Amino acid sequence: MKIAVLGGGMSGITVARQLQEKNHEVHLFEARSELGGLCRSRIVDGFVYDLGGGHIVNSKNNKILNLILDELGQDLWYKHERNAKIFFKGSYVKYPFENGLDDLPKEDNFECLLGYINAHFDRKFLRKSAPHNFYDWILYRFGIGIAEAYMIPYNQKVWNYNLKHMGTNWIDERVPLAQVEDVIKASIGIATEGHKHQSQFYYPKKGGFQTVVDAFAKPLETIHLSSPVVSLENSKGKWIINGFEEFDDVISTLPMQDLPKIVSNIPPFVSATLDSIWYNGVVTVLIGLKKPFNHNYSWLFLPNKENGPSHRLTFMSNYSEFNAPKGCSSIIAEITYKAKTIPEREDIVVSDLIKFLHNSEIIDKEDIIVTDSTFFKYAYPVYGLKFHEFTRIINNYLNEIKLKSFGRFASHSYWNIDRIVEESIMFVDQWY
Repeated sequence: MKIAVLGGGMSGITVARQLQEKNHEVHLFEARSELGGLCRSRIVDGFVYDLGGGHIVNSKNNKILNLILDELGQDLWYKHERNAKIFFKGSYVKYPFENGLDDLPKEDNFECLLGYINAHFDRKFLRKSAPHNFYDWILYRFGIGIAEAYMIPYNQKVWNYNLKHMGTNWIDERVPLAQVEDVIKASIGIATEGHKHQSQFYYPKKGGFQTVVDAFAKPLETIHLSSPVVSLENSKGKWIINGFEEFDDVISTLPMQDLPKIVSNIPPFVSATLDSIWYNGVVTVLIGLKKPFNHNYSWLFLPNKENGPSHRLTFMSNYSEFNAPKGCSSIIAEITYKAKTIPEREDIVVSDLIKFLHNSEIIDKEDIIVTDSTFFKYAYPVYGLKFHEFTRIINNYLNEIKLKSFGRFASHSYWNIDRIVEESIMFVDQWY
């Protein structure tokens, strides 16, 4: 079959790879002049940064993990032990928060532990049922102490969305849960490790995450760069792209919200439904420093509004010494924006970020030698309460017109790289 894959992010690349390995004629269309989407990297004055935030590789599925690592060659990765912190009242608390209670002031430690135990009691002995919105689920699962100190303000900052209007079906994979015994141990100073499947991760030695993109894309035979798809129609069983090129089948990895721009005659109720599915954009800011770090932190989470505009810092030069010039270091910060909004001037965003980082003694602004920033319209799928109802309407329509969709924003699925690779294999096996 002659198959078009729309979108050259990791979803499009991995699906195209699978199809080509099954001996289909595959054409990959990408609007930009380079592949990678959210996984692209950029080099600015010798500083390498990942444009969509700090990407890493880990997985519960060892087969998928090794498949990804083998793309570069396992000797071309650094393996790291996670060393993540949460900035809370000027102190650095171990991540996840519930496994770092002993780092808190004693009163906060007590309130968080008490709330966690009370929530555990309510679930186990009072058989309290799980709420259907994310805000109440946080209280139900973590208790009022951890909820108010960290989970609610952090998630409000990340999602930029009313947490009471978010569903909970996505939580199992994205919000791992600590056992009450581990939280009690953490509270009294006995070390415990949460989110264990994330406690080790891999990162390319050179070139940032772009090297992973390039390795996956290398075998592809037909890639159309700088080739936006502006029209897509089905005529007599053939798909016509941009009015002239025919294909037997099309797989879209483009954001589903963009389909009305290229597919004509979409029913109004489907267009309205697409418009109702929420997402967030992100500004990623690089800060290059003329001095090395005196720590090996992986991430620093910034939960509260007074922590500045960013919700997370990634210490890129701690991932690889090749991410910064010799003797230098680098940070990237992520700042989310609501769907359909355009961030204020990025120089103001950068200025506000630097002001907080300097005042909090995370960096000295006098050490900054370079900054850069990138905005992505689509970064985080947001799971509203009516998400499944909306996606059912859209999937029914796509099935009617025989248009396949796959990927983070084409199916509105909050997948990391390992999940994208795993799902691409299953997707192609199912349909081809």
